[in-house]
Amino acid sequence: MDQVDTMSTIANSDPNDTANFEAVRQSGSDLIARIGNTLARQAAKAAWRTSMAKALVQAMIWGSWSRGDRGSKP
Repeated sequence: MDQVDTMSTIANSDPNDTANFEAVRQSGSDLIARIGNTLARQAAKAAWRTSMAKALVQAMIWGSWSRGDRGSKP
């Protein structure tokens, strides 16, 4: 599974499924840890964190939207 597929899976998943999120996060972290070049590893780690945060926010937004909480005004 590449990063795009992983991020799509997270973005379309239940944001409350912390076990799934943690498993995906850990698998990405493990892969990044194997990068030999320090600068490349640091860049990959920063990009991974950004991608994970974005995917989690998308999942939270989608979860709210699918539950009917569309930010309607009182």
